[in-house]
Amino acid sequence: MKTILLMISVAAICFLTGCGGSSSQGASGFDGTYIEVDNTDISLVVKGDRWRQGASDIYADCTFVSRSTGENSYEVDLTFLNEFMELKGHKTTVILRKEGDFVIVIDKDSSEETKFKRK
Repeated sequence: MKTILLMISVAAICFLTGCGGSSSQGASGFDGTYIEVDNTDISLVVKGDRWRQGASDIYADCTFVSRSTGENSYEVDLTFLNEFMELKGHKTTVILRKEGDFVIVIDKDSSEETKFKRK
């Protein structure tokens, strides 16, 4: 009986806290609002399973799933929701590195890096 209760408790904790290798919620460790270091008109907003990057009028609006690849690094799969840019359904992957109040987003295809500071 104790074993069954223990297994139920562990399953409930994993369900409630999101145990596992992938994440798409606040426990991702990088939820927040960030401003691009080189261009303060560009922001990155990560909340729940949503990722919004760009300016106020032109931006990428995505859902995402992330996987931890190290202590402060993640591989993030983005799925675009934008209809006006004909990107809806397009998928891409970026690498995100967290360094204190900063996150660095690296495009996996081009290796281009963009640095953001937490707002």
